[in-house]
Amino acid sequence: MDQLKSDKIADQKLLIELQQTQMNSVQETVKSEMKSWAITVKKNSNVNQRNVKQLTENTVKQAVRAVNEEERRSKNLMIYGWQEKEKEADFEVIKAAKEVFDAVDIYPLPHIHEAYRIGKKEQGKNRPIKVELESADDVESALRRARNLKDSDKLKNVYIGPDRTKENQLAHNELVKQMKLMISKDPSKHYFIRQKKICSVDKDLSSQTSTVVNVR
Repeated sequence: MDQLKSDKIADQKLLIELQQTQMNSVQETVKSEMKSWAITVKKNSNVNQRNVKQLTENTVKQAVRAVNEEERRSKNLMIYGWQEKEKEADFEVIKAAKEVFDAVDIYPLPHIHEAYRIGKKEQGKNRPIKVELESADDVESALRRARNLKDSDKLKNVYIGPDRTKENQLAHNELVKQMKLMISKDPSKHYFIRQKKICSVDKDLSSQTSTVVNVR
């Protein structure tokens, strides 16, 4: 009973940390957009008042769109590696998502708004599945338990991850390459990516740390 209470407290602390991280990300997006505007104005000191006003409005709109996009994506989850059938019905894709959530031990199962394949269909390749959920908390709960997939014979080759933009995906792929290089140089540690940084812990500690998450 004490262990269950301890685990619940740990999960709550992690959830608060993840929510704060998401809020910080939104704030950084707005700051970045406004900084870009300030630099542009500085470089073009002869811009008239009307152009400055228009530039300000456009920059704010871009920042708001970026924030809205970030919030929307935070409620999405990506499933990679699920076998794609030649003719696949919509309900089969939703069923696949439910099986993944069941395998990572999320109860009750999160409400799924939509689940569908994305990308161009190619012979011999499995397109990823995008799952739209009720809240960002549901996504974070699934990501925290992503490591449980490796315990399933059927889903050991299935991975889950957040819904990233193309730019973020490229940056993440670069981090993965760097992480693989670090693993080859020092396999005594457990490496993982968190908050766009490569982190590591001793392997004997990683098995005891519930907050360690591996995502694709």
